[in-house]
Amino acid sequence: MRFSRTFGFRIAFGFSLLIIAVITNTVISHRIIVNIRDTQQEVTEILNPSIRALSEFRSIVLQTKDVLQTWEFTGRDTDSPALNDVRSLLQTKMPETHQHISDLSSGWDQGDREIYENLYAFINDSLLTHISGFISSLYQMSDADSLFKPSSLPLLLNSSRFTDTQLLDLIRKFEQEAQEADQAIQSTYSSSGNIILINGIIIALVAILIAILLFYSIFNPIKKYRNTISSMGRGILPEEKFREGRDELGRIGSALNSLIQGLKNLTTFSEEMGKGNFKSDFKPLSNGDILGNSLIQLRENLRTATIEEEKRKREDERRNWSNQGIARFSEILREHTDDLDKLAGKLISELVKYLGAQVGGLFLIRSGDNKEKVIELVSSYAYDRIKHLQKTIQVGEGLVGRCVQEGNTIFLTDIPEDYIRIKSGLGEDNPRCLLIVPLRLNEEITGVIEIATLEVFEEFQIEFIERIGTSIASSISAAFAEELKKTKT
Repeated sequence: MRFSRTFGFRIAFGFSLLIIAVITNTVISHRIIVNIRDTQQEVTEILNPSIRALSEFRSIVLQTKDVLQTWEFTGRDTDSPALNDVRSLLQTKMPETHQHISDLSSGWDQGDREIYENLYAFINDSLLTHISGFISSLYQMSDADSLFKPSSLPLLLNSSRFTDTQLLDLIRKFEQEAQEADQAIQSTYSSSGNIILINGIIIALVAILIAILLFYSIFNPIKKYRNTISSMGRGILPEEKFREGRDELGRIGSALNSLIQGLKNLTTFSEEMGKGNFKSDFKPLSNGDILGNSLIQLRENLRTATIEEEKRKREDERRNWSNQGIARFSEILREHTDDLDKLAGKLISELVKYLGAQVGGLFLIRSGDNKEKVIELVSSYAYDRIKHLQKTIQVGEGLVGRCVQEGNTIFLTDIPEDYIRIKSGLGEDNPRCLLIVPLRLNEEITGVIEIATLEVFEEFQIEFIERIGTSIASSISAAFAEELKKTKT
C-alpha cells in the first residue's frame, strides 16, 4: 500500500515517532520502577521480617537451652522461676513466632518453605518433646534423685544445637538474598538512570531531527513561495519551475507553475496584441479566468475596431481616390472641349491608367449613312499605345450594342475566349474583368466606355466610372457640337 507523503502525513509521522519514543521510554521506566518496587517490597515485607522472625525463633531456642543449662548448674530447683520462663517460651512465644514465620513463608521459595517446615517438624517432634519430658521428669523425682543429672538433658542440648544450626543457615541465606536484593536495587537504580538518560537523549535527537526535516521540507519551500509571490506582486515572473508532487507543497508548486505559465501566456498574448496581431492563439486558464477572458474580449474588440478602422480607411482612400479622379478628369474635360479626338484620346488613356487597367475604348453614338444610329469607336488604349480603329457597331450588336440598347452597366468576369486579348511582354492573355458603362446625358445614351483588365474591378471603381460618365457625356456632346459647327462653317 502506497501512502501519500502529504504535509499532514509528515507531521503525523514525525509526531508518531516522538510518541512511540516517549511511550517506549515510559514503558521501560515503568518496568524499572516496578522491578525496583517489587524487589524493595520483597526485602521490606518478606526477607527482613523473615530474618527478624527467624532470629527471634532462634533466640527462643537458644534462650530455652541457656535457661535449662543455667538451672542445671544452679541447684536444679523445681520451684525455680527459670522453669516458668521455659514454659512461657515454649507454650506462648514459640507458637506465636512460628505462626508469624508461617505467614511470612508464603512469600518464600518452595525450597525454603520445605526446609523450615521440616525444621519445625523436627523441633516439634524432637526438641519440644525432649524439653517437655525433661521438665515433667523434674516433678516426679525425689530430693535424692534431684542430685543426679536427668538423662534427657543431653538429647535436649543436641536437638537445640541442631535446630540453632539450621535456623542460622536459613537466616544467613535470607540475609544474603536481602543483600543481593539491595545490590540489585542499587544496580537497577544506576542502570535505569543511564537508560532513562540515553532514552531522553535519543528522544531529543529524534525531535531535533524531525524539526530539521520539517524545517527544510516545509519552511524552505514556503520561503521560496513567499519570495516568488512577492516578486510576482512587483510584476516579475520567475523562470525557475517549482517542484510538483502529491503533497500540499507539491500541489502549491503545481498551482504556481500553472499561474506563472498562464501569466507568461498572457504577457505574450498582450505583446502580440500590442504589435497588432489579433490572430494569436490564447486559451484562458479556466472558464473562471477573469483576466484571460477579459483579454480575449479585448482582443475581439480591438480586432473589430481594427477592421472598422481599416474599413473606414479604405472607404476614405476610395473616397479620396474618387474625388481626386473626379477633379483630375474634370480638368481634362475642361482642357479639351474644342477637340473631340484629343478629348476622347486623353480621356480613355488617362482613365485606363487611373484604373490600373490594360485595355480601354470610348464609343460614341452617331448617325450613319441611312440616318440610323450606329456606335462608333472614337478612341482606344492598349499598353501606352493609342490606336484609332475605324470600327462601327450596330445598336444591340455585341456587348457594347446591348449596353447602349439596355442603358445599363455590364460587368463581366467570365469573358469569352475570342472576345478580346490583352498583350503584354509575356504574351497574350484573356482579361479577367470587362466593364462597359453607358454615357448618359439627360436620360439619353450618347456613348459607352469599355475597359478590360487582368484584375477584377471593385465596386467603388465601377461607381467612379459611372459618376464621371455623365460629365464625360456632357463634355463629349459639347465637343461634338463644336465639331459640327466647324464642319458647317
